[in-house]
Amino acid sequence: MKDQLNQLLNKSTQLQQDLIAIQSELKELKDGELNAMISLESDVLQKRFYLVMLILVMIIFLSSVLLYETYSNTQNILFACLVAAVNGSTVSAFLSALNRRANGWEFSDGQKYPVGSKPDRFSMRMSIFFLMRPLLGILAGFIIYFGFSIISHAQVSGAEESHTLIFWSLIAGLFAKSLIQKLKDLFDNLIGS
Repeated sequence: MKDQLNQLLNKSTQLQQDLIAIQSELKELKDGELNAMISLESDVLQKRFYLVMLILVMIIFLSSVLLYETYSNTQNILFACLVAAVNGSTVSAFLSALNRRANGWEFSDGQKYPVGSKPDRFSMRMSIFFLMRPLLGILAGFIIYFGFSIISHAQVSGAEESHTLIFWSLIAGLFAKSLIQKLKDLFDNLIGS
């Protein structure tokens, strides 16, 4: 009985040592795989990041110029609201992309670098979302413009109303993603899922 117990203890010790060796090999393989992903994809991700930044900056600049041009024209207030909301939504996308880049990369296989930092990272999949995010501003601009028309039962006529709508369109654009989610939740609660 004592010999059997000693044999089992020896097997247990050997299994523990084997497990430690296997874990060490796995870590080396994973580290090697991560290094390979870094060398293969980091340049591509860096170029995509700069492309996204360039496009977003151009949209911010162009929408700012358009907003300035339409700001005093109360005849074109719907267009001004749309441009303001696109501007706000693009600024929000720009900040979000910068924040994700500061947190690191997420590679095509889902690995994240650096390991152990914040979860939201810049990736190829997210780059498409950042480029499409200004379109959410268009919806936010429509919501503000037509929401005001419905609530006030009137057309926008004065400069003060125009400025107010443009301000709220900028704010709605900044929070377009959240605004749309809240409206979806409200609709689900009213109608049911």
